[in-house]
Amino acid sequence: MPLRALRFLLSALLFSALLTACGGSGSSAPPPVGGITVTPGNGQVTITWTQAAGVEYWLMYAPTANPIDIKNPPGGHVWLTAITSPYVLTGLTNGVTYSFAMNARTGSGPGGAQTPSVSATPRAAGTTGLWTAGTALAGDLRSLTTDGTNHVSVGTQGAIYTSTDGLNWSTVTDATTGTNDLNSVLYFNSTAGYVVSDAAKHIYYGTDLTALTLAQTGTSNINAFASDGTNLVAVGNSGTILRSTNGSTWTAASSVPAAANLHSVVYSSGIWVAVGDSGAIYVSTDSGANWTIPGGSYATVTSNLRGIAANGTAFVAVGDSGTVVTSADGSSWTSQTLSGSVNLYAVKASSAQHVIVGAAGSAYVSTDGSTWTAQTTNLSGDLLALIGSPTEYFVVGTSGTNAISK
Repeated sequence: MPLRALRFLLSALLFSALLTACGGSGSSAPPPVGGITVTPGNGQVTITWTQAAGVEYWLMYAPTANPIDIKNPPGGHVWLTAITSPYVLTGLTNGVTYSFAMNARTGSGPGGAQTPSVSATPRAAGTTGLWTAGTALAGDLRSLTTDGTNHVSVGTQGAIYTSTDGLNWSTVTDATTGTNDLNSVLYFNSTAGYVVSDAAKHIYYGTDLTALTLAQTGTSNINAFASDGTNLVAVGNSGTILRSTNGSTWTAASSVPAAANLHSVVYSSGIWVAVGDSGAIYVSTDSGANWTIPGGSYATVTSNLRGIAANGTAFVAVGDSGTVVTSADGSSWTSQTLSGSVNLYAVKASSAQHVIVGAAGSAYVSTDGSTWTAQTTNLSGDLLALIGSPTEYFVVGTSGTNAISK
């Protein structure tokens, strides 16, 4: 029997037992005071309520926008028994509206009166209505990374902040970087820790953000880092591309096709791609040693490209005046201009969806990399850096802007 059918059969049996229960050692209980609150997420919802001691709560839900009457359950309904608040219900379908209602009992007693029915529609993070701003921080925040638990952002005047939730940030003071404007940060691994670049042409590394070590003094500013898990690549102004395996020792790429200012770099499926001013796109397939201009067909792009991301099957780069260029192989590229033509600074790609952020709190979402829908973030700063997934995104930008979407 299919799992879904079995689930519905068990739900029906539970419902029958509920209706025929004679009380036994328990009794009906009033529904939770204030009813239930259902918060949608990516393929899930979170249900919260006020629990009373010694009371058992049962939840019914069904794929319908109509109110649920527990005594006359709708088709496709499911019972969840003896759950506690908050309860995260997963396995739902984005874009489908579900309705929820709860009743309560003690012991093996029958269920009492139900709560008012509540509806919610699961949806991926990054969309309108799912952005929450944190308290503004000092300076412009230019880059963002995570080690899986701690999020780190860096910016002007030596700003370094850490957070575990993307909303509450703590200031970190590092004597080595001082008050230099910081351009980029990336978490590499537990041995090397973080790599950080500044506007004084330095690269730092270390596991302790309060005591970073100077690794490199160069001739050009480094604007971004990327990693394939073993190698690091740093890109910067005047076509600067550096390589490292440990964060402490860096060597220049053997060949770079031109001297464009490079703003972002990404690795995916054996291919490194760097992007920069005047539509520059450079590609490497040998761990960042040699770089070439793509040999495939692509429309001429003259806008500065500011950010690039990949999801294993496609590359997405974004830039000034609403420019978006995409490629499946790093060789052939297609371009388009998004409505509004605002400057776009960062992009995050996944198998489920891509998210772009840019000037004046702008954001766009696509599930195919071709059709993009503008989203409302209610943020006013330019959004310069983005990390996360369809479950939860983190963003930072000018004037200390920081926010999460989940």
